Amino acid sequence: MNIADGNIFEAMRLVLPEHRELMGELGRLTKNRQRPELADDEVAEFEYLWGEAWMGQGELEVTLFQSGDEHTICGIPLSYQPPLRLQSEHGCIMIALQDIIHVKRL
Repeated sequence: MNIADGNIFEAMRLVLPEHRELMGELGRLTKNRQRPELADDEVAEFEYLWGEAWMGQGELEVTLFQSGDEHTICGIPLSYQPPLRLQSEHGCIMIALQDIIHVKRL
């Protein structure tokens, strides 16, 4: 932000060079994290893998996008209809369909 934006005090603040680099890197990381859009093929592949694992009690690795960050959960599908449930080592986890960004069979 600069003086032209209307914040005079922001322009006068002193910042050490190493802090400026860290602030810039943090800003880039948080600003650019948007929920990825899934193609129809990816959704179809996810549904196929989930159904196959659900019928055969196979294990899946599911990557979720929540709160601007990616989380990976491994487990066995317990349901095929939303809300999706996954039995992991931490117990039964309910997963919103819109949070899933990647599925891989283990």
